[in-house]
Amino acid sequence: MTAPDEDHRAQQRFAGGCLIAVGGLFATLCGLCTAVFVGGPIWYAATTGGAFAWPLSAMGLVVGGIPTAVGVAQVVVGANLLRRGRRTPPDS
Repeated sequence: MTAPDEDHRAQQRFAGGCLIAVGGLFATLCGLCTAVFVGGPIWYAATTGGAFAWPLSAMGLVVGGIPTAVGVAQVVVGANLLRRGRRTPPDS
């Protein structure tokens, strides 16, 4: 039977790994979509001189940037949980 402290560390490592996996997928997929919706209007404005593309780019950054930031925050919190869930070496 494991000690309660070991069980708590295992739960922290599991939760940290889940947060990293979900947050990484979230940040990657939302980040790629944001890059397309921000980069597309900027590319259009640069090549054709269209002025209406800049507000569309800003809207894509606001709508897609927030979920991307949430995904990055999940990865950071998950990494902190993993780091705290490690076993500390015994003092010599």
